[in-house]
Amino acid sequence: MRFAKQNNIADIAGKSVSQFTTSSLLGMGLGIGLSKIVDISQLSQLVPLFTVLTFVNLYSTYVSANLIDEVYLNN
Repeated sequence: MRFAKQNNIADIAGKSVSQFTTSSLLGMGLGIGLSKIVDISQLSQLVPLFTVLTFVNLYSTYVSANLIDEVYLNN
């Protein structure tokens, strides 16, 4: 899958910013929803949730970084 035509890195950067903005808004909405469910004053509820969400964030970042074909940047 190619994001840009004719190796246009600006096109990739523009789409990256759009994806970042969308994911930030979705994450903020998810955080607001979870704060209504989880008692954030109790560390016993907060730490497991933080750990799970951190691993989800790391995995999704890894997957999104592997989607971009960087053949021109690695030469």
